[in-house]
Amino acid sequence: MEIEKATRRQFLTTATVAGAPMVVPAHVLGRGGSVAPSDRVTAGFIGIGRRAFTWPNAKVMRSAVGMPACRVLAVCDVDRNKRDAGKEFVDQAYGNKDCTAYRDFREMLARKDIQAVFVTTPHHWHAIMAIMGLEAGKDVYVEKPISKTVRESIALVQAARRHPKQIIQAGTQARTSRLQNWAIKQIQAGAIGDVKQVSTGFWGPPRRVEVTAEPVPEWLDWELYVGPAPMCPYSSKVMSGRWELSGGSMTDWGQHMMDVAQWGLGMDSTGPVDVFPPDGKDHEFLTLRYANGAEVKIHAKDGKRLSEGTTFTGSKGKIFLHPWNDDAGFEPFEIGAPYYKETNQKQPESLWGETYREPEHPWNNALSDLHLANFLECCRTRKPPSTSMESSHRSIILCHLANIVTWTARPLKWDPAKYTFVNDREADGYLHVPPREPWKV
Repeated sequence: MEIEKATRRQFLTTATVAGAPMVVPAHVLGRGGSVAPSDRVTAGFIGIGRRAFTWPNAKVMRSAVGMPACRVLAVCDVDRNKRDAGKEFVDQAYGNKDCTAYRDFREMLARKDIQAVFVTTPHHWHAIMAIMGLEAGKDVYVEKPISKTVRESIALVQAARRHPKQIIQAGTQARTSRLQNWAIKQIQAGAIGDVKQVSTGFWGPPRRVEVTAEPVPEWLDWELYVGPAPMCPYSSKVMSGRWELSGGSMTDWGQHMMDVAQWGLGMDSTGPVDVFPPDGKDHEFLTLRYANGAEVKIHAKDGKRLSEGTTFTGSKGKIFLHPWNDDAGFEPFEIGAPYYKETNQKQPESLWGETYREPEHPWNNALSDLHLANFLECCRTRKPPSTSMESSHRSIILCHLANIVTWTARPLKWDPAKYTFVNDREADGYLHVPPREPWKV
């Protein structure tokens, strides 16, 4: 696919923040010489699982270790096998035995020599660890979804406001993409006319499943793994995807798609006012409606994705964006022609938002690395990162609303200023799950 190849090449050298080119120094990405020790961002990783270490082409910690602008000093995981493997990898990469392995992340946060922490844990820990990282004086990179509930998201954005001098970035890579910044700029400039519908596609809510309790392995601290979530029995077959511990794909992949939807609609500081479950009549798909009449439709029906990505439909055309693979489609093609002429790339042959299929190697590691490089450079320069916590806060709320309307199975009215449903105590009950002691938000 030509567009995938093109974006992989161009993202090795440039990013776009708020529509303006930003050059990431070559040394940040691991090219072009060494970096003085005083300029390196000292970091610790909390959670040495799929996103940080083992997921194909999506290894944040592996990438960070390879960037001269970063020095990983510590790893932390409640799974002894994972933290030992993480320490071994870091030590081998640096040729020493200096990496410290922790079971309890609070010990890592207490270290004065660590500037930044990466929260790459299961979802239910993201908000609380990010807040504690900010309170400990650290810069924070937190994976999406940034929260498990609406209340957690509010608490996290409030913590970011209390610590404005610290850098915090969410793992929503689209905001660092030159291609997607350019496309969003066209949408907001009216290139496809008046946009009243955005379609997104991903899997649905978390699973409520019964599991057979198993003995907790001696290498795992299950109490600390569950942490703030409701206690549940250990099972080797079902862990982080359970409803007690996750918002499902609705909040996981959903934050990628919803972040692009809110961004394109210019709704980064607000949210929808109506949420409708699919009813087979007026709303074939789960629908979020804004005060101006614009709608976001989630194409997740009966647990099956109908499409993947985010498609903006306007009165003059369409623009499709895939926020992770960094793909785009324009209809008519002429809308995207200036971008392809400027970058000397070839346009795609169809609007991929309607016919999209995963490429052979779907995960765009180049964009993930550039997003990481953007965070590290901002840790050094103290400039705002490409992804603001305010916009990440608003996009995850859309995902939580989608889960809540699925659980209540009836239309809901939402007040985006007060963060409450309108005269609906039952729905409000889903906004917050009190964390187990001693954790709090």
